[in-house]
Amino acid sequence: MPSPKTQTKPQIKCLFMGLDNGGKTSILYTLKNKFPHIIKLKPTKRIERTDFYVLGLPVKIWDMGGQKKYRKEYLARNQYFDGAKIAIYVIDVTDPSKFSETIEYFEKILDIFELLNTDPRILIFLHKSDPDVKENSQLQKSKRLLKNEISNLPHALDVVIHETSILDADHLNNLIVQEFLALLPSGRKIQDELSEFMLNINASAATLIDEHILTIANAYRDEDSRQILQICGPHFASLVEKLRAGSYAIPEKIEIEMGGNVFYQFVEYDNTGFYLIIYTKTSESTTLINYELPKFTENLFTHMEYII
Repeated sequence: MPSPKTQTKPQIKCLFMGLDNGGKTSILYTLKNKFPHIIKLKPTKRIERTDFYVLGLPVKIWDMGGQKKYRKEYLARNQYFDGAKIAIYVIDVTDPSKFSETIEYFEKILDIFELLNTDPRILIFLHKSDPDVKENSQLQKSKRLLKNEISNLPHALDVVIHETSILDADHLNNLIVQEFLALLPSGRKIQDELSEFMLNINASAATLIDEHILTIANAYRDEDSRQILQICGPHFASLVEKLRAGSYAIPEKIEIEMGGNVFYQFVEYDNTGFYLIIYTKTSESTTLINYELPKFTENLFTHMEYII
């Protein structure tokens, strides 16, 4: 990914925590497009740091090994947690025998954040929520009890819970990238611009995807339209990216038999490419896209100037 132009950009410190064998490092490998290598993972020793960029934004991820001896070390040294902007806590929902242990560890982490008087964005990933888990009534019951216990923890920090699975890598990647961008005012403005653009062209959904097939922003009118574009968008972007890389003919419009059309537009800013993909149920959107696109891209690039 592109390196930042200056050293003055804010750096996001993101902690990945949880018990051992919870799936933390596997999640990070999906983010780094290393899904085929998940089976080769070894337990993280103490902390493994990874630096990368999202839209040129420097991100430093601390993958904190979950073995008991390492957890004691972390809890004894508050500086591990100091300066964190995002804290992602991963729980293996397929192992209820460890729920009490993982909640106890999570509660101690919350105590440290409160002691440091810091307020990071705290996410809990109820991980390994694969299709077979969702069909298992006993595991579903255990998961509901786990959510209740987390919600009833005595603390003043906001905690957001997501159900995740490496079988849905797109959802994982997009979830994490959105959290990074949400920390920046310009990141939020990109989302606002896309929402306004979608309404102006009378579309049902729109998404902005970078050349690494990571979703930068989403906008939609209804859940069905969101699902259609969430499923189709990354595949269309990947298809066009491969055609473009091979210097083949690139389609101007892609039609789908779902009561509407999908359009895409490739835009480039500062050597970084993006795919604007739109799902619409109305024929008038074609004309409106051509009319509104120059203004949208101008506003988009203005906001990206403060990120890339």
